[in-house]
Amino acid sequence: MKIEVFPAEYGDCFLVTIDDKHILIDCGFESTYINFLKPRLQKIATEGGRIDLLVITHLHSDHILGINMFLEENGDNANPNIIEVNEVWFNGFKHTHISERLDEELEEYTKETLENIKEQGYLKEGYTVEENSPISEKEAISLTELILKNGIKWNSSLSGKAITSDENPQIEIDGGISIVLLSPTSEALAKLDKQWLRYLKRKKSNIKITDNELFDQTFEYIISQEKQFVDEKYAPIADVQEEFTQFPFEPDKSIVNKSSIAFIIEKDNKKALFLGDAHSIDIENSLNYLVNNIDYDLEFDFAKISHHGSEGNMSPELLSLITSKKYLISTNGKHPRHEHPDKKLVARILANADVQTKELIFNYNVPMVELTRQEAKQIKVVSPDNEEIIEFNL
Repeated sequence: MKIEVFPAEYGDCFLVTIDDKHILIDCGFESTYINFLKPRLQKIATEGGRIDLLVITHLHSDHILGINMFLEENGDNANPNIIEVNEVWFNGFKHTHISERLDEELEEYTKETLENIKEQGYLKEGYTVEENSPISEKEAISLTELILKNGIKWNSSLSGKAITSDENPQIEIDGGISIVLLSPTSEALAKLDKQWLRYLKRKKSNIKITDNELFDQTFEYIISQEKQFVDEKYAPIADVQEEFTQFPFEPDKSIVNKSSIAFIIEKDNKKALFLGDAHSIDIENSLNYLVNNIDYDLEFDFAKISHHGSEGNMSPELLSLITSKKYLISTNGKHPRHEHPDKKLVARILANADVQTKELIFNYNVPMVELTRQEAKQIKVVSPDNEEIIEFNL
């Protein structure tokens, strides 16, 4: 199993290769796609390969803008410009809004409201709190539009239904690869739907949900612009070694992050954990279920830490459940609203390390790297010297 970690700014983009099978997980921003991912996909295609599974974990811009550009450039999946995509996993509006949609014409005022929302598009890379800087209307093509237009199989491994962990499904894909779903729950997707409906009702109190595709498209733009604020600054990790044990864990409250698709990839006794931006409690519940029901071993060869090293997404309880040879934090530390990676989370990882050889890996040389090296005793701290794809063979 080979895992490639792309420079995705303060986002995520990973490629897992197992024999001749390729699983692409998120695509970061457009810059990630243009500078790193596109050439890699072209190389796979020239070697006769395809993307066997594309996982879009959730709707925040730092995970999806590169996917939008890729799918738009790739075109018809039957005759792709870059590479064939066998299947996509993505929970869109049709997977969150399970209530009946009216078979009626869209009211003119509702249509105008939805069109105005659509013009906002997704938040661009490097947006600020004061200024959204949305992409232009011309660029605002939703994932739903692109998936359907390109003719890609959508959640077909679950017969087109939502990708959820409700029954902790273990899905077998070609090549003897097994994927164990850990998040989201259907309850999390329902909360996402309620958040979207609240926004619409503020715009138009008596809005009727019809089967018009504008609802599917604008859902993505509304959800992707969820606002979150964290005030953390870099400081010596030793300053919080005691602090984080004295104060209660404060979980992430983002409904969008709670909807993240998180999972384990397994093949030939190798296991990699990908947590997206998922909530700690949901992952804890899923892992405990696996342990209690099938005596699942929670030792991993690779673990992608949730939410770019945010303190609110990796509780002490979750870290005590799992053990991994490699822990990865994906961020350049330049999110406009967060100070990632969080020193409390790094301190938790260091405190949880045992005497076995372990690595804490950063895909950028962020300030936290040197602070961590100074504090680390039983764990090796790794980061690239330059902006480059890093890879691991498990």
